[in-house]
Order: sequence, then structure tokens, then C-alpha cells
Amino acid sequence: MLSIDETLVDLDFNSLFRLAEWHEKQATVARARAHRLEQRKATDMHIDREIKYLQTLPQYVMKYLRQGHDLDGAIKLAADHTDCPPLTVRARWKKFISIKNSADMAQRNRLIKDLAEFGLTNEQIGKRVALHKNSVSRLLSKTNVKRNRHILDVRTLDRLCPPKRSNHTRQKESAPEGA
Repeated sequence: MLSIDETLVDLDFNSLFRLAEWHEKQATVARARAHRLEQRKATDMHIDREIKYLQTLPQYVMKYLRQGHDLDGAIKLAADHTDCPPLTVRARWKKFISIKNSADMAQRNRLIKDLAEFGLTNEQIGKRVALHKNSVSRLLSKTNVKRNRHILDVRTLDRLCPPKRSNHTRQKESAPEGA
């Protein structure tokens, strides 16, 4: 087996010099690529850490709210805990709350629309979803609801969506007669 030194012995000075220059260029290119890969890896790790913090910020705010802090205090503590600016924590919290509320409202609005299609009046719907009949009317005016005038029988309707009862109604039902 020949070693590298034995093969280089037969080369003249100019060939050796050009070969050395070529290897130096290749080494420089390889070092630059390694440096870029190292920077990309560090950047990716930093981005992953930032995403993790952004995703967990609402959880930290909820944790501090459960401990009895007011919203501003919880946001400041979450910011200190995650090393994020308080404005970022506040923005993430607002986004989290709006997404959560809009999903709940969309689910409730679908229920109202379904009940209206069953033929319930706004007052009947309002009792079942704990809204005023005017609020139901306003929500239904934004949708194209075709009301079915054939109202379901009460037992089927109560099985599908029982009316919400207030504490006052429950107390009347459980009070003994003649009291």
C-alpha cells in the first residue's frame, strides 16, 4: 500500500503547490459549511425553544391565576419564568382567550341554529341555552335559518336539549307541598 507521501514525491514543485492550494480551498469551504450547519442548528434550537415558550405561556399565566394573582401579576410572573417580554406574554394570552371563546361561541350558535330549525321559538331557545330571547333573535338574524313549524313533542325536545333551570326553579320543585 502506498502512502500519500510516496505519491507526492514524484510531483514537481508547481504541481505540489497547486495541490496544496486546492486542499486549502476545500478545507476553507468545509469549515464554512460546518460553521453554517452549527449556526443553523443553534438557530433551530433557539426557534424550537421560542415556540415551546410561546405555546406554554398561557399555561404559565393560568398557573399563576390559579395561585390567586391578578392578571397583570400572572403575566409578569409568566414573563419572568420564561424570559419573554411581558407584552409578548400578554399578546399570547389574549390570542389564547379569543380562540377559546370563539370556539365556545361557535358551538353555542350551532345549537341555537339547530333548535330554531326544529321550530322552537326564541324564548324556548333562550331558556335552553341561558340567553335572553332578544339575544337569540339577534344571533339568528345573522344566519339563514329556515324554521320548521312542526314542533317536536316535549319529551323528544327535552331529551335532545333539556331546559336550563335556575336555582329558584329547583327550590320550588323540591319544596314540600303545603309549606
